[in-house]
Amino acid sequence: MSELSDSEVKVEVEEQAVPKKTPKQESSESTNGSAPKKQKRGSAASGQKVSAEILQRRREGRIKALATLQSKLDKLGIKRVDQKNALPASTVPSISLINQKNYFTGYLKRDEQNLSIKNVKEMNRLLAEKKKKDKLSKSSAGTSTNTPDVDGEDEDDNDGDVDERVGSNTIVMHPGTTNIRIGLATDIDPKIIKNVIAFPRRPGQESTKGYIFESRKGSEHEAKEFETHLPSIVSSFRERMRYYKRRILPNSNETVANFNKRQEPQVVEDHNDIHKVDFLDSKKLLNDPEVKYLVGDDALRLDDYSDWILRSPFYKGNFNEDKSIYRSNQEILGDIELVIKEGLSKNLGIEPAKYADLNIILIIPNLYDKTYVAEMTNLLINMSFANIGVLQEGVSATFGSGISNGCVIDIGSHYTKVCCVDEGMIIPNSQIELDYGGDDVTKTFAKMLKRNQFPYKELDLSRITDWNLISQLKEKYLTFEDADIAIQLYNFSVRNPHQLTKKYDFKVFDEVMISPMGFFYPEVFGARGSPINRKGNFFDVHRDYFSGRYDSPLSRSQLDQVEGKFLANMEDLEEIVNRLLSESCGLGSNYNMGNNSNTSSGNNNLGNTGAATAGSEDSSDYMEIEETKLKKQIKNFLELKKEGKGLNLTPLELAVIESISYAGFQDMNKLKKLYENILIVGGSSKIDGLDLILVDRIHIARSPVLYSTSLDQAIKYITLKKEEFEKANKDSKTEGDVKEFKITEEHLEHLRGLLEGTSAVPIEILSSSRDIDPAEMCWKGGSVYARLKIVNEMWINKEEWNIFNDRAFNYKCLFTF
Repeated sequence: MSELSDSEVKVEVEEQAVPKKTPKQESSESTNGSAPKKQKRGSAASGQKVSAEILQRRREGRIKALATLQSKLDKLGIKRVDQKNALPASTVPSISLINQKNYFTGYLKRDEQNLSIKNVKEMNRLLAEKKKKDKLSKSSAGTSTNTPDVDGEDEDDNDGDVDERVGSNTIVMHPGTTNIRIGLATDIDPKIIKNVIAFPRRPGQESTKGYIFESRKGSEHEAKEFETHLPSIVSSFRERMRYYKRRILPNSNETVANFNKRQEPQVVEDHNDIHKVDFLDSKKLLNDPEVKYLVGDDALRLDDYSDWILRSPFYKGNFNEDKSIYRSNQEILGDIELVIKEGLSKNLGIEPAKYADLNIILIIPNLYDKTYVAEMTNLLINMSFANIGVLQEGVSATFGSGISNGCVIDIGSHYTKVCCVDEGMIIPNSQIELDYGGDDVTKTFAKMLKRNQFPYKELDLSRITDWNLISQLKEKYLTFEDADIAIQLYNFSVRNPHQLTKKYDFKVFDEVMISPMGFFYPEVFGARGSPINRKGNFFDVHRDYFSGRYDSPLSRSQLDQVEGKFLANMEDLEEIVNRLLSESCGLGSNYNMGNNSNTSSGNNNLGNTGAATAGSEDSSDYMEIEETKLKKQIKNFLELKKEGKGLNLTPLELAVIESISYAGFQDMNKLKKLYENILIVGGSSKIDGLDLILVDRIHIARSPVLYSTSLDQAIKYITLKKEEFEKANKDSKTEGDVKEFKITEEHLEHLRGLLEGTSAVPIEILSSSRDIDPAEMCWKGGSVYARLKIVNEMWINKEEWNIFNDRAFNYKCLFTF
């Protein structure tokens, strides 16, 4: 029997609910004269129970009637479907609340969930399959008779011909203020491209060479500073000569000046000048429609610059935002692209069509600007290079020299960098940037020569030819060797456009050593301000994604030196320990200025200092006090930098002591390794005897506390006492009552007992390894890094860059971006 509908069940219930009539009621009805009704066919007689058969026929009839009615309604399009056509009130799906008691997520907690790591694994899988197929093809081709490789671990380093060896498709680029070093990772030496590009002057535009070239002439303020601080350098020089028993002849400077005053030039004919410079005809180039710009050395060989504009896109590890020569960030990036293309085309024979098959390693500063790194990476990606990798200069120098731990001193043309490296990582707060370099020594050397009546009276450092002349003399004759300091006779040749070569004889004395001693007395260079009034601010400041604040990295040692606070100059033991103690509490892990600050300015904030996660609750009060001090220090530094006054003119030996002290004061083994592995690199470091005088200067400047072999024990003792003090005051502390730990006289007596009688940590300067030019050490390290297997995990391709942008550096760098 088919199932009954609701209506059928209702009818059946009504039928059963009709009361039955008694015999008396039936007889009364008959006596009333009413005729009995005729019984219908198929129905039960009155007073009789309806049979099941009749009920079944009724049900089937009703079902048939309902079916007929429903078919007619369907034909008419009348149909009630409440459940199927019920529209929701909103298209937004409702999400049930999360049960916080059992909440868990695995999002980005496994390597397989990261796109970058997935791509690396997929690439390794494809390479393994390719090697397997190559082996099978070789064996099938009849090469099975050859001696098989027993150790296949490094087979990819030597397989294939010379063009297919590791690094043959990787370019290493190291941009600098003066030179850009670029070349393949398999090259012995890089190609050097001058950081300059020349454009014809447009109508109505002033001819200029920019701040880099115009500042070479110096200012009156710098001249006054030179005259003021020169006597202190001369006094130090004479003391050193007396200490090493070097005799100085009296009236030596007067003898040199009298000789130079009488010198007349000797004219050299062109056919006798083997080093003659072929200057380019600027007028002819201006009329040539195919010449739209000149790059590198060609831009520095023009005979006349009155109708040309010189641009230098890089300046001190960043973009050159000189608004006198640039009008937008696109002009700067365009110049960089032109320099790279011309350098690759002329020096390496690589055309833009081949860029898609090449990878490139970009070497960046230790204290990098995040905007600079991101914009350079974006530029190289848009130039169609296959993969991009970045490496810091300090780490690159250690790769090039073959050391794993050391203090790296990179002396460049415009600024000097100091940092400490431990196992391929730069130690936080050891990075220092000094605002002087080899060009300052060149200007000082020129001033010293003029004091001794330099025979070339028309010397003008703003002229490119004269600057190159003094630079050549500096590279040849400057020295720190005491035995070479005497009256020496030399000669030089002046080569100017449209003039015959003139040869001069001249004598020098102490200026060859006093000039580079400016590294240890930087005041003689002049407390010049940065060209802040000429800065265009073309690039946006990189900001933290969450707080929206400026977050480029800083170093604690850099902040202290800008304010003139030096550990080496502190004579009070309590002051030194307090300074180092502020680092050991966890505040010194990384000074990215973008996450946890509430300073008044949105740009002045302390970043990931480690204070939020490092240490225990007991030390939170002390860390809060130190963090407040640090925020104020950072704010002052940024304000000075904004005004062009935040320059670091710390003497070189003090900068080395500060960097090593901040890096290794908690671990004596690390401190010893850093002092015993001091590496000097950079183009301006090629001065004879620099390593010897630097060791002497460090010995003189180091305080007994900093060179003691028990320094780490002293810091551990004070740290323990501080923790005991905070634990004892934890329960008694009331709300708002913050007690600061202070070193008592009892503590100082114990420290003196630890430090007294200990030996000094030895100092050793590493020589240039394997006769590598110090100027090329960083580039060489980049080429070594490009041939390591780990570099395959550090590449950033276009797909990843488009998805992550600069967040890709968090997954693809050896350092924390």
